[in-house]
Amino acid sequence: MKILLIVLTGLLLTGTFSCRQRSISKGIDTVYTVEDPTGVKVHGIGAELDPHFFSYCVGHAEHPASEKDWDIVVDRVKHLRLQMFRVMVQPQWFEPFNDDNDPDHINWNGLDFDTPEMKSLYRVLDLAQQNGINVLLVSWGCPRKSFLADGHSTFPSWIVGPKNEAEYAENLSILIQHLVIKKGYTCIKEITPYNEPNLFYFMDGKVSVDSYISMCKKLDAKFKSDNIRSLVDFNLVDESGGYDFLKKCADELHDEADLMNSHMYTFGYGTPNQDILNYEEKNRNTVPGRLPHFIGEFGSNQVKGAYLQSDIDEYLRGVLIVRLMLNVFNAGASGMSYWSLFDEYYYKNAPYDEGLMKTGLWRYKKSSYAGSEFYDHIQEDFQLRPQYFAYGLMTNHVKPGAAIYPVKTGKENVAASAFRNQDGKWVYVIANEQTDKLKISLFNNFQRKGVFNVFQYIEKDLSGGNEMIGASGSVVQNGRALPIEVPARSVVLLHQQ
Repeated sequence: MKILLIVLTGLLLTGTFSCRQRSISKGIDTVYTVEDPTGVKVHGIGAELDPHFFSYCVGHAEHPASEKDWDIVVDRVKHLRLQMFRVMVQPQWFEPFNDDNDPDHINWNGLDFDTPEMKSLYRVLDLAQQNGINVLLVSWGCPRKSFLADGHSTFPSWIVGPKNEAEYAENLSILIQHLVIKKGYTCIKEITPYNEPNLFYFMDGKVSVDSYISMCKKLDAKFKSDNIRSLVDFNLVDESGGYDFLKKCADELHDEADLMNSHMYTFGYGTPNQDILNYEEKNRNTVPGRLPHFIGEFGSNQVKGAYLQSDIDEYLRGVLIVRLMLNVFNAGASGMSYWSLFDEYYYKNAPYDEGLMKTGLWRYKKSSYAGSEFYDHIQEDFQLRPQYFAYGLMTNHVKPGAAIYPVKTGKENVAASAFRNQDGKWVYVIANEQTDKLKISLFNNFQRKGVFNVFQYIEKDLSGGNEMIGASGSVVQNGRALPIEVPARSVVLLHQQ
């Protein structure tokens, strides 16, 4: 059954919106129609938190972080109310040398779970466990120095696929047994066995989708034989710009996968909504119907190498990020994980250009950016970027299990969605990337009366603290229409009381 949202003229919601409740005014501007719900429930909205803070940031030779600095991370995660972390792991962090030559026997004495990388991982998992945040562990393949890279004569990249699939499967089984069973990290809900395999699953110098599929099947069998398959879901594919790879995996891994995911860095400010919708609809229609499709990483298309997106400090990026989210939700996606939570170094004593990840919701220490184009604009260590507040609107108000109702806006740079959380409360989100304000009134056949708190991402109103955007007022729904005005270049979210 359809819900009709009609866009009418009405109430102005500006940065000076009164806290006094207001009634509906008359007039029609444009008519928007919300289609039937997608049938997909929200799986989660999260961010990449790779566990390098204590291993590579604390103790960095030039720009070291401290234990006290981690308190900033903890506080901001609590304010964001993230629903999941996507977390990097690597085989050599706990198995620097093969435990033994039998992949069906674990020599626990041949493993090291107290490396700096593992200790840093535990701190991330502690944070997740304490805050009810689900974790997706992602293995980043076999580095050149790992025994799991043995047998390769050429290395087109810093990682390759495993020649010995049985040993690789054992390695991941060891990881889950240690973290979930022995250490009790029940926050770990999913595993992705290889990051971006369409780009980095090299066999004999070439990417091999067949080898990736073979490895996933062996992994599934290994987890079943070790009686741990029920502990984690398999979040497979993890492709970036590789639709053919997704299609092949969808055809051949539908029995092994619990969900499938893609990475999205294709779209930017000039991208019309329809292109984003077409992208996700194609993915959603390719993945078997019983499996959710998830966006495992995403950002803008302003990519400058592996460590930077050039628009990272721009206010408008926050509007774009939400517009991307609404479009993929409307097209059938189940959720997404933003790349990345905060700027951090990715290896020991890494340099700025090719070692400091600069795509986070907040920055690292100011001294790290000395000599860069960003330095003069940074006022303090760990300074927040504007999109922290825009993304926080979504993570705070759109909850796992929510039903998703697409909204057609008729404008290619304005996106909107309706969500009904499991508590029955409605949430409406409009991302207006255009330079003109919008007068809209949402009409909902299933919601005759109600009061909605109004939250606005507007540049001039952003606070300097860690707190999320507060309600700028409330609006009363009399009948079925809920009128609002969305300022230019803003995000407006309404959450039913």
